[in-house]
Amino acid sequence: MTITTQRIALCGTLLALIACDGVPRHNATILWERHDLATPESALYDDERRVIYVSVMDGGPTDKDSKGGVAILSDTGEMTGMLVDSLHAPKGIGRYQDTLYVADVDRIVIINRYDGTHRFIAVRHAQFLNDVTVDDTGIVYISDMVTGLIHMLPHDGTAQDLTHMTHKDVPHPNGLLWSKDGLWIAGWGQGMQEDFSTDGLGRLSLYDKDTETLTAMTEPLGNLDGIVKDVHGRLLITDWGGGGVFVYDDGDVYLAYDTEKGSADIGYREDDDTLFLPMMLENRVMALTIP
Repeated sequence: MTITTQRIALCGTLLALIACDGVPRHNATILWERHDLATPESALYDDERRVIYVSVMDGGPTDKDSKGGVAILSDTGEMTGMLVDSLHAPKGIGRYQDTLYVADVDRIVIINRYDGTHRFIAVRHAQFLNDVTVDDTGIVYISDMVTGLIHMLPHDGTAQDLTHMTHKDVPHPNGLLWSKDGLWIAGWGQGMQEDFSTDGLGRLSLYDKDTETLTAMTEPLGNLDGIVKDVHGRLLITDWGGGGVFVYDDGDVYLAYDTEKGSADIGYREDDDTLFLPMMLENRVMALTIP
């Protein structure tokens, strides 16, 4: 595995508000907010059912207390119920056809998105399973932020021992996104401590599965968490540690929306270019648009 570095241009437009760190900031429009979800970590929009799945930890990120679950919100933010409850500390959510895949500490929860029936697959050596993404063939990718492994699971879910890729250059991978470009990885940073602080900030990387090469696409940005691609081809990336949403647009990076600490794993609706942002430490989920 090799790694190359592409220098980014931190530039904006005349509409940007330039901050003291030199990274342009753009305004965002808040559409709605909910303040009653217990430690929300991840949001995923279902364009067929027109609902938003939100993983609710309701406790610490490694607590095995069966208090967590997956909530269902309407596309306008109304709570419609729980798809699954009695999980531990669910985080990232991925979807392939009628199946949802949810990372839950050291196991994957495989859920029917219509009726909530589910089963579990334990992941050997897992300590802190975090984000989930699915490629076009149904292979599921799951990051482990503590071990640094990225696990792969076939869509049929029959494999009990998951294979994995190691990313020495992304020691604490968090957010994952599969696209035609490859596997995008949002890094948490170097030298993670027990309180999840880091010695160095994380960056955005791109993994080419065919060539097994990993390319750093940005300089260090923050403790990166969620990542989605919008209809304009931009990547939207949250910074959990510093707060806010970065936009990566063909090599340019700007902080599009500034928040408090805890901006977690985002969801996205293509119809109207809407972002669903869990604020994990505030028990809040918001819908917003970014120009």
